[in-house]
Amino acid sequence: MNISISEYFNTPGKCPSYIIPEDIECTICCEPIDESKNFRKLVCNHYFHTTCIHQWFIVKKECPNCKLKFIQQ
Repeated sequence: MNISISEYFNTPGKCPSYIIPEDIECTICCEPIDESKNFRKLVCNHYFHTTCIHQWFIVKKECPNCKLKFIQQ
């Protein structure tokens, strides 16, 4: 399944803290994700720091966790 790169974020900007699962880490930088930092939830339900996932998508157009592919439009 391919998803447009323009649709890769499910939730923009900061999300309410109750949405963040407990003890979740950004698998790109291995640092904890909490409500004090900007983070993104992809449509595949994986969480990353905003800066981490933006840099990742410059190199690879897929989720680092599940390898869901995103296409450039």
